Amino acid sequence: MISSAAVTETEAGRRIGNGTIKEALTMGQAGNTTREDCIWKMETESCNPSIMSFTMYTKNTSHSQGEVLAVLALVTGLFVFKETYIRKEPVDSEADVKKFVTTKMQNMIQLQAKTSTELREMQKSNERLEKELHGISSSSEVLCDENSTQQGHSCEGDDIRAVEVDMKSPAWLHSSYWNPSHETVVLVHGYGGTAEYLPTGILKNAYLKNGTYNVIVADWGPLAKLPCYVSAVHNFRLAAKCLGELLTFLRNSGVDTQKTTCVGHSLGAHVCGVAANYLNFRMHKIIGLDPARPLIPNAAKSKLDAGDADNVQILHTSSNYGDAKKSGHVDFYFNGGRVQPFCANATDQELCSHLRSACYMAESIFSHSVRFGTKCKRRNVMTEDDPKGILNRIGSAHFVPIGQLTPNGALGTYCISNVEAPFCPEENKSFGSPYCCKPSPTSTPPPLIGREEDFKMNNKR
Repeated sequence: MISSAAVTETEAGRRIGNGTIKEALTMGQAGNTTREDCIWKMETESCNPSIMSFTMYTKNTSHSQGEVLAVLALVTGLFVFKETYIRKEPVDSEADVKKFVTTKMQNMIQLQAKTSTELREMQKSNERLEKELHGISSSSEVLCDENSTQQGHSCEGDDIRAVEVDMKSPAWLHSSYWNPSHETVVLVHGYGGTAEYLPTGILKNAYLKNGTYNVIVADWGPLAKLPCYVSAVHNFRLAAKCLGELLTFLRNSGVDTQKTTCVGHSLGAHVCGVAANYLNFRMHKIIGLDPARPLIPNAAKSKLDAGDADNVQILHTSSNYGDAKKSGHVDFYFNGGRVQPFCANATDQELCSHLRSACYMAESIFSHSVRFGTKCKRRNVMTEDDPKGILNRIGSAHFVPIGQLTPNGALGTYCISNVEAPFCPEENKSFGSPYCCKPSPTSTPPPLIGREEDFKMNNKR
């Protein structure tokens, strides 16, 4: 029990037990950081954006024929514009407007078979048209492209929309850019992170690059700030409650829980798991990326485990910062779940390994690069079993794809042996993140937190 008197974070770690003092120090704890310097919140406190906020990111995909027909119906009645926003020559009749917009609709449908560059230009033009004709505007909307960064949101080159989630508005979801045909993924960062900082930014960008996901990024940075790891462990229960409120809001707004996944890194994995305590329905899927071990209680309701969702998957990449114990329906151990071989040159090999769980996950979002785990004889020991029949089996199979493409119902412990840095773009410049590449003795050590574009600037290859 930590007293209310001024106690250093490292002293609190020492009281927990053997080894935790070293872990606390290496995780950024400052010896002169007192309890009063850190934020300590009770889980009974109310959730608000000052302690935890949520931003939804969607990729601007091509407009459907139904959307264009809706534009047609609205444009038909807007003769006051005389089509000055669409073409220069005047319009004499309603028939002219219908004919012109119908032609535009047909042309746009044909453009879907053309190059992605042409399609993006059409999307931008069409969106400007819609805004001008309908007066669409939103103070919370952020529209990004490769040449712009607004309100701290970075983008990857395609049109990315970012909108703050407003849980006070029952109609918010349907007035946003949420796509009901896409899966919804909620990303939760760990200690010292924010919505935009690494490694969460890698996952966000990867999901958006895939283009078939609604991505909601949780930011509980005020509750998990450096160097306050002990208070972050205390605070993640409040973060879990706030996440539970978000998931309930999404379900009540019409989001299909069977198409929703919570992906959490380090402490964020436990936020996903403990959120189940605050729901009156069962979560479908949780993916824990090297769930944090130091100072985490063993009680089932205080950490991520297989009871928190229908499908719980764990990726293990570090036995120091991460918890090496099997805790999901399916657990994947990369290189034994210990130090990753491509982190040999890192200043902190354990931290490098811990963060790279996000790189393995980002890689799995794309079917052409997904890795397969092999059934282990014992934990961390691979077998040579015949993989025949894997595609027709669910449960304890010989080979199972990791991450996003792991089939529902997969069970067991699987091992992956790998010496190359995952999701590294050194060979394929259009794929991956430089943050995920193998550290070199001359490169700047990968930061615990930071924006991906800052890392690119400091490590030009």
